[in-house]
Amino acid sequence: MKELYESYSCEDFLQNDDFKLWLNGHDLENDRRWRLWFKEHPHAKLEADKARAILLSLQCKEMTVTTEMVDQQWEVLKRSLQHSIPAISENVDVWWRPHTVFIKLFGAAAVILICFFLGHSNIKSMQDVSREAYITSHTNSGQQVDIVLSDGTSVRLNAGSSLRYPRVFSGKFREVDLVGEAFFKVKKNEKMPFLIRSNEIITKVLGTEFNINAYPENKEVLVAVVSGKVAVKAKDKIGKKKQVVCLTQEEMVTFGREDKALTVSKFDVNEQVGWKDGILYFEKCDFITALKKMERWYGVNIQSRDTALELQEDTWRFSGKFQNKSLAYVLEAMSYPNRFTFKIENKIVKLNPR
Repeated sequence: MKELYESYSCEDFLQNDDFKLWLNGHDLENDRRWRLWFKEHPHAKLEADKARAILLSLQCKEMTVTTEMVDQQWEVLKRSLQHSIPAISENVDVWWRPHTVFIKLFGAAAVILICFFLGHSNIKSMQDVSREAYITSHTNSGQQVDIVLSDGTSVRLNAGSSLRYPRVFSGKFREVDLVGEAFFKVKKNEKMPFLIRSNEIITKVLGTEFNINAYPENKEVLVAVVSGKVAVKAKDKIGKKKQVVCLTQEEMVTFGREDKALTVSKFDVNEQVGWKDGILYFEKCDFITALKKMERWYGVNIQSRDTALELQEDTWRFSGKFQNKSLAYVLEAMSYPNRFTFKIENKIVKLNPR
């Protein structure tokens, strides 16, 4: 046996002609040789068993059982019995002969039943696995990633976020879970609505473009609609009554995590959606919020305890729009005029009051 089989995956066995020949053949010596090799290489046997189940299910799905096949299976069975039990006496052989036809028919039925159940169970198992398997995509600070879901929906995941979604959508809804921020372009499918669970709210759409900002540390969850229609649902402060608002193009809903209220308003596209086009936008941001946004955007750790306390007391607010600008450039703008100094070392930024 070739030693390279040791590193074979299920996909490798599925494409290996020698392996498929063994599954399709009835050579006892060849069968013994493969079984002995798998006994000596148990780690490879697991992947081979997966491939074997898949190949057999596909074969059985389209198999037509003929008399010739039954005879072949019967001969294999007889040879196997001869190798596994003592020699049969003449009297016993005579007793078996009148029942040969019955046993052949029983063998044929067994072949058909085994193929049916094996094929059915394997196909069902593979369908269940593909439907139930979930993928979770993460982004670190300073990173964004584009994802295309099985229905053709595209998602841009912002820094410090995660999206959990099924490998293949099934059932009545297309459901995903979001932590952080993402921009969705949902493929229209009126028969299977798209649901996004983000902390305390559920966003339901049929096909549209919108942004959800649901970072856990923020006091608010924002859903901004660029095109189409969106329904947003949340529970009230008591947690019993469901609130639902419907949004159209250029409308945004704000969900307050403390008062549990849904508030609809217009929004600035650059502020809510500009991040997906590389625009870092601040609109009257307090100091702590601005620093958290920069940490996610540039993938750094900003140390600013004393400076933060000083500027918070002054009710500091910052507005600005930056596209493809360095961290040092943004910090210079924030510090003007002489609010603080900064020092950047690798991924650490130290701020000090002047």
